[in-house]
Amino acid sequence: MKKIGLIGGVSWKSTAQYYQIINEYITHKLGGNHSAKMVIESLDFGPLEACAHAGDWGAIEKTLVSAVRNLEKAGADFFLICANTLHKLEKSICKKTGMPFLSIVSETLKEVTLKKIKKVGLLGTKFTMESAFFKEALSRNGVACLTPPEADRMKIHKIIYDELVKGILQESSRAVYLKIIQELEEKGCEGIILGCTEIPLLIQQADVKSIVLDTTKIHAIAAAQRSIEEP
Repeated sequence: MKKIGLIGGVSWKSTAQYYQIINEYITHKLGGNHSAKMVIESLDFGPLEACAHAGDWGAIEKTLVSAVRNLEKAGADFFLICANTLHKLEKSICKKTGMPFLSIVSETLKEVTLKKIKKVGLLGTKFTMESAFFKEALSRNGVACLTPPEADRMKIHKIIYDELVKGILQESSRAVYLKIIQELEEKGCEGIILGCTEIPLLIQQADVKSIVLDTTKIHAIAAAQRSIEEP
């Protein structure tokens, strides 16, 4: 079994979901009392959040590169970042570390392709929704990607940072998200990418008519699968 390296803490609420999903998958596949070989480099989210809102992505990059090196020293065979927003730095992190990486964007794209979805709506932090890293990957594979209008993007972003990362789940916020999702569906979106690893704490498939793409679950299961695949 390969050892999984997780860069977590961003936020710890979703990192806890990764730990649970990965171990549940391993136990189900291998049976008995098997669990995953895993090491977590848990970052302090506060300074990273401040850097992101200040636009200091260079400082975040340095933190992530250091985290990857710590995982490598701890014996991880590959690593993943338990957050969508930080995949904004995916290319530079991979270039500077060279360690095998499991991308949340690539794994979500595989799921979109498998389900033959041609138009998706993307929800996430404003950094994710307003950056190109998700949209370009989808576009290269013939998938149109819509994001909500600016006012709705700010509502989504605010709920993530003020509530979801703190574990606060409010019905009023769920209603806001569902209204935005419905408007994306009315524009032809067949799938909705929950492009923030905290959003699945609030929104599930049962809430939505279109296909929900839960990036937390997709990413965590892909990590578990890689850990037990044959060399």
